[in-house]
Amino acid sequence: MTNYNHIELLKNIQPDHNLDLLRLGRESDGGYVLGKVVIDTCDALISIGINNEWSFEKAILKEKRIPVVMVDDHLSAKMNAITLLRSILGLLKLNNINQRIKVIRYFYNLNYNYWQMNLRNGLKISYNMKRVSNENDNKNQTLQSIISNYHSLIVSKKILLKIDIEGDEYLLTEQIIAQNSIFVGLVIEFHNILQNEKSFLEHLHQFKKYFYIQHTHYNNHSAMKLGVCDTIEISFIHKSHLHTKPQYQQVQYPIKGLDFPNNPNHEDQKIDFNFTK
Repeated sequence: MTNYNHIELLKNIQPDHNLDLLRLGRESDGGYVLGKVVIDTCDALISIGINNEWSFEKAILKEKRIPVVMVDDHLSAKMNAITLLRSILGLLKLNNINQRIKVIRYFYNLNYNYWQMNLRNGLKISYNMKRVSNENDNKNQTLQSIISNYHSLIVSKKILLKIDIEGDEYLLTEQIIAQNSIFVGLVIEFHNILQNEKSFLEHLHQFKKYFYIQHTHYNNHSAMKLGVCDTIEISFIHKSHLHTKPQYQQVQYPIKGLDFPNNPNHEDQKIDFNFTK
């Protein structure tokens, strides 16, 4: 049952145009659903927040050969070495064989993906190892500085921007809005919504001035309260790239065949939009 206080939030995260969707990336955490128009139109990807899961970026490259800039302060060889050391020390402490296998798989995926993607340099893949924020210094950089630094690589104004940075996404709202016209689509994972519902809606309203929502999904790794999830994945298309009137098709969320639980060990969380129509 949905609490009345959350109705405004649910109205605002309901997709405006949910036709012609496809999923890119694995069928768990790291895969995202977005509009086919966005994929067909974009000619560059900036992906902020990678960690060890790059299935979305690889799926993009399978769809089309476009420049990709991956940004994460954990992408460096030094961080890989630290992860290896921690993994070895962790393995020595673990008695449970399943826990050991989990750690081994984590490090294997981290390095396999890192080197596999490095072999694709012919596809103009670049790595940026600074934290994205609202300031520039030795450890941080703004979104604008990323775009400027990779201007020779990203010469288009049809960029797909993906963001999953564990709460820091709110620092980028003003930067995205200030140059919204260069982004054909956005895929953003919003965090800490239950504690900051008002602030989340303020940021979302900024995006909705220039973008339509195409898809919404609850991340079942996070808490649920009265029909609202603490972490929500939202895909957008810039209004200038939708050449027809937005159409909303009434479907069950999560959408069968497109949506999958971020945590496959638990059931996917349902979103009840029925009362908003």
